[in-house]
Amino acid sequence: MTAPLPPKPVNLPAEPPLTRMSDEIVSLRAAVIKLSRADNPVLLNVKVLSDQIRSLTGTVEQMASAMNRKAEENEARRQLH
Repeated sequence: MTAPLPPKPVNLPAEPPLTRMSDEIVSLRAAVIKLSRADNPVLLNVKVLSDQIRSLTGTVEQMASAMNRKAEENEARRQLH
């Protein structure tokens, strides 16, 4: 059995490695700057959502408590009759 042939080299124009690395660094730097600018609004949105969830949790707990009291009252009435 013979070994498979190696893939044929792709004839792309050779770009100097330092130029390619420099371009990649510039691109990464731009991405980091963009992310850092977007960071503050995202953190603000997370805080607002967290506050809303806390508020909704309190409302649900109050509703559940009221429903439980009502159910207990109804059960007590049913047992009296």
